[in-house]
Amino acid sequence: MEKIRIIRKISVLILLLVIAPLISAAENQTVSQREANQCINNSFATSDQLKQDGFNTLRIQDNLKITNELLNAQIAREKKNLSFDYQPIIDSCNNIEKIKNFAYNAKDELFVLNKEYLNFQEKIKGFDVNTTEVEILMRNINQSMSDERYENVIEQIPIISNKIAEVQASATTVNLFYKTASRGIKQIIIDNLYTIIVIFVILITLLIVYRLYLRRKIMENQIKKLEVEKKALQEMIKRIQKEYFEEGKMAEGEYNIRTKKFAELIRDIERKIPLLKEEIAMMGPTKSTTAEFEKKIYKRKK
Repeated sequence: MEKIRIIRKISVLILLLVIAPLISAAENQTVSQREANQCINNSFATSDQLKQDGFNTLRIQDNLKITNELLNAQIAREKKNLSFDYQPIIDSCNNIEKIKNFAYNAKDELFVLNKEYLNFQEKIKGFDVNTTEVEILMRNINQSMSDERYENVIEQIPIISNKIAEVQASATTVNLFYKTASRGIKQIIIDNLYTIIVIFVILITLLIVYRLYLRRKIMENQIKKLEVEKKALQEMIKRIQKEYFEEGKMAEGEYNIRTKKFAELIRDIERKIPLLKEEIAMMGPTKSTTAEFEKKIYKRKK
């Protein structure tokens, strides 16, 4: 009897040693499935919350779809007593939680950056500064936020903030230079206003004198040209007279017509020359006439 008891005790002990790990494993697997279900439910709630707060949730929705399909596959394997693993579901849920944290951090930091950018635009109004690079960076980072690339947004924010500060400092330097230069030019004008006015008056006077001189020379040349024409016409009349009276080579009618025509041209020239001389006289004496006048006065004194 004693041997039988010992054998029974040993059999129960062996049975416990074999069954206990199986029971523990089953309990652990049940807990993992429960955790996986809870985790994915929390992830769906996270997605809904992000959507309510104005975020795009396409990236999270794609992750949730894949995670949910994986969960269903593991549950099916567990029911068929096949090997299963819920850890990838939990990992995916943790990743969604990270995305949520990135999203809120990116939103807060981008809000501050956008305010900094608006302030920057106000400060550089009227400055001749190139802001194209900053504008492109701002468009890209807002697009990254819309595309749910929150990690990239967080990485780019300090870079863009430094670029804004750099461009603003450049604009301030240029503006300071312009102000200093304009103030310097203004002060130079104020300090030398009398000299500038005198120079301006002299330049205007010289311009007027030059124009009068140029006009006088043009009219004098016109007079010389007219006198040459008059002399040529007189010579032509003499030649015609010689051909008609002395040589008899020209008919009377032709002689009368040609002499009359040349005489009219001479009279026209004789009308123009006095008018031009009168206009020259109204301009005042030239240097030569002034010098001749001074010589006459000097001789009289002697």
